Amino acid sequence: MQEMIKNVYGDITAVEFKPEIPFDLGGDQPLDCISAYHITDPVSHWLYVTEGFKQFGFELTFRLKSNDETAPEWPISMLNGLATYVLTQEIHLTVGEMIDFKRPLVNQPDCFLTTLMTEEPKLKSADESVIILQIVPITPDEAMAAKGWLTENFLKLIEIQIKDGLTDLRRFSLLIQDNIANAIVRGRDKDGSDTDSVPSSKIYFNISEPRKARIEFDALAGFHLLSVMPARIPHEKELYIISPEHNITFIPSDEGMVKGVNDQGNRMSV
Repeated sequence: MQEMIKNVYGDITAVEFKPEIPFDLGGDQPLDCISAYHITDPVSHWLYVTEGFKQFGFELTFRLKSNDETAPEWPISMLNGLATYVLTQEIHLTVGEMIDFKRPLVNQPDCFLTTLMTEEPKLKSADESVIILQIVPITPDEAMAAKGWLTENFLKLIEIQIKDGLTDLRRFSLLIQDNIANAIVRGRDKDGSDTDSVPSSKIYFNISEPRKARIEFDALAGFHLLSVMPARIPHEKELYIISPEHNITFIPSDEGMVKGVNDQGNRMSV
């Protein structure tokens, strides 16, 4: 890792954050080490680089705009929290994946609840089996916009609008700029979305007539549907609402009707 940093930034000293007790010996911090580097170009910021995800085929970076002379420590908690999630779920993070922390990473004007995995813009691993991903926190409305469009295209927008993926805690949502919000809507209407399902803690449905059904789901699923459905159904793509007990499938059609319910009564198509 140090050689990778040196190739881009030259000789630079790292501040290392290592667990007092190794994770394998009962510690609560899964990562072997997180190195923080103070970078001054193009602006003053701290670059955090992980060591400990190699078994999953990736490592992570995070760039935080800051004039602090010492490395802020909240990113250490964020990265270790993400590591716990990866280990628990045994997942392999990829470019375009979003992780919802379900709580603000920091208390700022437009709080960041979600992290988006992007391609690391500068650092490349000498080990071809390991890719370097960069974490870019995004606001709730940006996350919804990403789900309502093609991930690849939203990533291109982020790469252009957020230089080097640099996290500025004082920035507001990109969507307050009309030109960006309008570009996303145009892209959604033109390209559709690759999000094929939305989560719900519970689903209730009742069929009263062949063409009528009452469907209830939680508020979060409703917000997802507002963003995703216009980018799925008009593009002849199915959309699923998934809960632990029931699933709903929305099927593109020229007329509204209940398509059917499976034999177990836990899946309905409309």
